[in-house]
Amino acid sequence: MAWTKEKYLLLGKLLAVLALLGLVPLGMFVDFVPAAFLYWRKWLLPILLVGVVLTALLFVHGHRNGRMYVITKKGPFFSVFMIFAAPLLLGFMGWLIVGKSLPWVFTRIAGAPFREVHVMQAHYQHSRRSCDYRLLGGPMKHSIPEYLCISEAFYRRHPEQEVPVLLTGQRSALGMRIEHVYAGQ
Repeated sequence: MAWTKEKYLLLGKLLAVLALLGLVPLGMFVDFVPAAFLYWRKWLLPILLVGVVLTALLFVHGHRNGRMYVITKKGPFFSVFMIFAAPLLLGFMGWLIVGKSLPWVFTRIAGAPFREVHVMQAHYQHSRRSCDYRLLGGPMKHSIPEYLCISEAFYRRHPEQEVPVLLTGQRSALGMRIEHVYAGQ
């Protein structure tokens, strides 16, 4: 079986899509505060528009290839759910890539070191999926998630208190990547 030009193009497209999808979990789990122009609330309408366009393209592609039965065979409730949920999910994934993952990569490569003191709130919230001990506020109030994870010992020293913290990391025009959190100073 010889590789043709079409197979190489298909492989390239597949690798590009997989690389983009790999940026989604990165955007969810890095401690990165986007610059003000990248705050997700400012991009809500464009996010939804991108999600609607991507959903429409997926539905057209499925219809052309005769694969719409995957959605329609599960009933009308599932079809309506997919029509409304898919744009939200695809739009949010797009923002995670463009608004958080790619700026994080840029900042990691070209960012300048920074050290800043912020007053943040130590908070406990039990979570099976995330950390229980958190710092809220400060620069994180405009990020997703809106907190930094801290150790239990840090929380026990400052339970439910506002505490000045020293944040260190890298900063660029696209935002700041937080590496370490130190109490006081």
